[in-house]
Amino acid sequence: MSSQSIPKCSSTPATGSISIPLRLTLCRAIVVVLHGGGFRTGSNRDSLYDGRWLASVADVVVAVPNYRLGPLGFLRSGDKPDAPGNQGLWDQLLALQWVRTNAASFGAHQDDVTLLGVDSGAVAAGLHLLSPLSRQFFERAVLSGGSPFIMSRFSAFAESEELRQLAATACDEPHLNVAVDKDEQPLGQSAMACLRFASAEHIVNSLDEFNGVHGRPFGPLYGANMTEDDFFLPASGESLLPDEEGVGGTFGGKALLIGYAVNEGEYFLRQFIDDWDLETVDALPKPMVRMLLDRLVLHFFGAEQLAEIGRPYFGDLLAVNASSFSSAEDACVRAAAFLGDVLVKCPARMMADLASEGGARVYFYEFDYNLNELAMDDSAEVHGHWSGAPHYADALFMLGIFLSRQLPDNSHALATSRRMMGKLGAFARTGYANL
Repeated sequence: MSSQSIPKCSSTPATGSISIPLRLTLCRAIVVVLHGGGFRTGSNRDSLYDGRWLASVADVVVAVPNYRLGPLGFLRSGDKPDAPGNQGLWDQLLALQWVRTNAASFGAHQDDVTLLGVDSGAVAAGLHLLSPLSRQFFERAVLSGGSPFIMSRFSAFAESEELRQLAATACDEPHLNVAVDKDEQPLGQSAMACLRFASAEHIVNSLDEFNGVHGRPFGPLYGANMTEDDFFLPASGESLLPDEEGVGGTFGGKALLIGYAVNEGEYFLRQFIDDWDLETVDALPKPMVRMLLDRLVLHFFGAEQLAEIGRPYFGDLLAVNASSFSSAEDACVRAAAFLGDVLVKCPARMMADLASEGGARVYFYEFDYNLNELAMDDSAEVHGHWSGAPHYADALFMLGIFLSRQLPDNSHALATSRRMMGKLGAFARTGYANL
């Protein structure tokens, strides 16, 4: 490794006869983007995360790291060191450290790092903001459509049971020739030996048959579900909230821009109930629709909370003697509103409140936009047709994917996207948002 010191960027362009590469003449801000995908899919090869557009319009340096996903990134083997959990988060932390160390080589300032997360990437970005280990490596954060306070989506797995089930699925192929003792208590070496023997490709492909215990995907472990690694220190009891005495000043000097699309829930609806759409719901018997709505609420809350939580969204639709509802669209809109609040909106507001109480400068937004202009043709299905812009919509505009589309110069969507990228760039440079 060369002993040459890392170059320092200059706050002003070079003058005179000294020739300095352009990349070293300006101290640009850096935006590190954590991709979404539910901690199961996604990469920096997705066109949404092509950093060219944001870099050119906002005049910032953009870095989009990959990180381990699924069981490779988030499997925990209990008290065994083979899979401690949160491997994907450690990958992200390593990327943040690398960016900070090498910022000047890209004409950027190491103290102007903004961490931007989309979807599950926003969950991760929020966790890095909460972690004393991570937050020293960036000054600002942008959370788009996600928050670490997301309810039960990535809560604790059954640990040994999860590991056993994954191993049984991944080792089902005869050529692996490794037996998994499903009754081994406590979980011994057979499951880990199987997974160690199987190829990474085979383990990933096994996810088509296995999706965590009770259908919960692999994801970060935090709060009361923490392992003994020291990644997320502020958890107390069963929540992520630090002790009240320790909140003040926790996020002093940080700036947070957090928000979501107005219709977050429609995106998640089909993930919870297969083939849930207007046509299907319209054909279902009313009692079955009520049962599905019950199931939706019970996925997140106990039976004793069913009436209290469900009533504001579904009114008397949950009542046993409810004979009808106004329309299939009415049921879908209500279900989408419930999911949007539970999975994105309420967790985002909790994160904003906590950061504000901890001394951060917090900006909050709700994004709405008519996406019909962006349909490729008249027959294209545009999501968000019920109640406005859906999940990911704000990220589409903020990251500039429309610059790669053949949109006319007078396109309102293109102009809106450029304006949002400009505001994001200003926030990355100054920590202040003019929304």
